[in-house]
Amino acid sequence: MRLVIEPWGELYVIKPGDSVEVVAWANEPDLTFEIHQDVSKLKIFWSGETVEIFRDGQLVEQSPQ
Repeated sequence: MRLVIEPWGELYVIKPGDSVEVVAWANEPDLTFEIHQDVSKLKIFWSGETVEIFRDGQLVEQSPQ
């Protein structure tokens, strides 16, 4: 499954059975955080500054486009 962070278009590959932790933060109140899922991908829309993806406590690097 692909995990896509928008609006930046960052792509992460999540293998079947994997679980990940999504950490998002910003210095502004009232920002948008939405999750949309279909058969092949999970999209996260975030209007803040930073999103990090962790698997087993380790930071996951962005996959090549």
